[in-house]
Amino acid sequence: MRRDRCANERIIQFKPPTSVQAGSGWTCAEVDLRQGPAGAIWAGREIPTNMLLVAIFSTTVTAGATLDLIIHTGDVSGTLTSYATISQMAHSTNTIWIAEVRDLQRYVRIAYTVGTQTLYFGLTGNLERSRREPIYQTANEATVTYNKNPATG
Repeated sequence: MRRDRCANERIIQFKPPTSVQAGSGWTCAEVDLRQGPAGAIWAGREIPTNMLLVAIFSTTVTAGATLDLIIHTGDVSGTLTSYATISQMAHSTNTIWIAEVRDLQRYVRIAYTVGTQTLYFGLTGNLERSRREPIYQTANEATVTYNKNPATG
């Protein structure tokens, strides 16, 4: 039986492609993974718990810019805590970075900081629920450091 990708996967654009000055930080709006972001055409009973996060850097900005991310998650809206850190995605010859984050809770928010140089980038998440099929994609993979145990909240 073929897996229904439309029913099981969700794409969320956490940050549209825009320019960010060095030293600037920002936090996206909280997203309910069950309902989706504002205007989402999907909603359901299941919460996608795994995310392939894709950062796409423009090739027209100054090489050497860095991007650091902190992913916050929680089961109750407004009470999210720091869950995972993704550090030092560097713009040089690498323009696409990916990071796999597992065991998310219902609500997610991503904070970012740009260091060294101005960076033009976008941030998109491909979320799914499957625990049997790991996400796999070949690209420049960033290291994910978990700040808390998902089992203990």
